[in-house]
Amino acid sequence: MTTMTETLTDAQWDHVHRIRAGYLAHGLSTAPADRPAAEHAITGMYQIIGKPPPQYIWADSPATAALAIWLLSGKARASLRASLRPSRRDSLGDSLGDSLGDSLGDSLGASLRDSLGDSLGVSLGVGL
Repeated sequence: MTTMTETLTDAQWDHVHRIRAGYLAHGLSTAPADRPAAEHAITGMYQIIGKPPPQYIWADSPATAALAIWLLSGKARASLRASLRPSRRDSLGDSLGDSLGDSLGDSLGASLRDSLGDSLGVSLGVGL
């Protein structure tokens, strides 16, 4: 029969605190990762469950990793497209509208004035 322990001895608590301190130090560490060791350990875990290992992509910081994930997810393309399309359309529309409007207005206006003036002058018998 197994008995349940309800309290720990001082020695056991010391052991718990040492183990906790070790895990906490690893978790809070800013030292570079031992990438080969991490990949080896993770690959071993995948082998145990009969799965192929994942592809490893390392980043220099959490911020760089977040940016890489965003870029690789395809969200960057959609976001850029959504933000650039209206400004590109507005910019092209304004530019084309201005240059074509000026150019066509000038040339068509002069051409229509001359053509209509001559035609109406002949029809009305008046020189315009």
